[in-house]
Amino acid sequence: LFRSQIILSLFFGAMFILGVYNLFIYLFTRDISYFYYVLYILGLIVHHLMYTGLANIYFLDYKEKITIVSLASVIVALPVYSLGLFTKSFLYTMQYPKFNKILNLFLIIIPISIIFFLLTDDYDKYRNIFTMMFLIFLMILTIYATIKKNPQAYFIIFAWFIFLSSGLMMYLSSAGVFDIKKFFPYLIETSFVVEAIIFSIALANRITSLQKEKNEANQRLIIQQKNETEKLSKEVDLRTKDLKNALNEKE
Repeated sequence: LFRSQIILSLFFGAMFILGVYNLFIYLFTRDISYFYYVLYILGLIVHHLMYTGLANIYFLDYKEKITIVSLASVIVALPVYSLGLFTKSFLYTMQYPKFNKILNLFLIIIPISIIFFLLTDDYDKYRNIFTMMFLIFLMILTIYATIKKNPQAYFIIFAWFIFLSSGLMMYLSSAGVFDIKKFFPYLIETSFVVEAIIFSIALANRITSLQKEKNEANQRLIIQQKNETEKLSKEVDLRTKDLKNALNEKE
C-alpha cells in the first residue's frame, strides 16, 4: 500500500509540474493551445484522483462523495473535452473543413450529453460512449493530419495512441470486462505521464516552429524590401536619364 501511494504521488506530482510548466508558457505566449492543454491535465488529475480512490480517502467526506458520484459524467468528459479543444487549436483543424465540422458537432453534443446524464440515472452504463467515440475520432483526425503532412501532428500521433490505449483499458476496467490493475498495476499512470510529456514536447516544438516561421517571414520581408529598393533605384536612374535627355534636347 505504501509503495502504491508513493507511485501515485509521483504520478500526480509529475502531472502537476507539467501543468504548471504549460501554464507559464501560456501566460508568456498567450497561445490558447497551452491553456486547453492545462485544462486537460487538470481534468486528468481530478479524474484519476477519483479513479484511484485517493480523493475518497483524503479529500472528500460522505456527502461530497455522493455529490462527486452524481457528477461522474462531468469528471469523465472534462479532460476529453479539453483535449478536443486542444486538438482543434493545435492542429488548426479549420484547414480540414469536413473533419472540423464533425469536431464542432462533437463539441456541441458532449455538453448536451453531460446534461442528459446529470438529469437521469437510467442510462449510466452508456455515459462513456460519446467520450470514447470522441477519442477515436480525434485519433483519426490526427492520423489524417499526419497524412496531410501537418508538422504538428507528427509529434502527437504516438501520444494519441498511448492515450487512447490507456483510455480504452480504463473503460474496459470500469465496465468489468478486464481488470487492468491486476495484470499491469501502474500501466495507466505510466502511459498518462509519457503521453503528457510527449504533448509537452510537441507544444515546446510549436514555439520553435513559430519562431522559425517568423524568422523566415522576416527574411522574406527583408529580401522583398531589398528588391523593391533596387527596383525603385533603377526607376529613379531611368527617370533621371530621361530628364537629362529631355533637357539636352531643349537646349
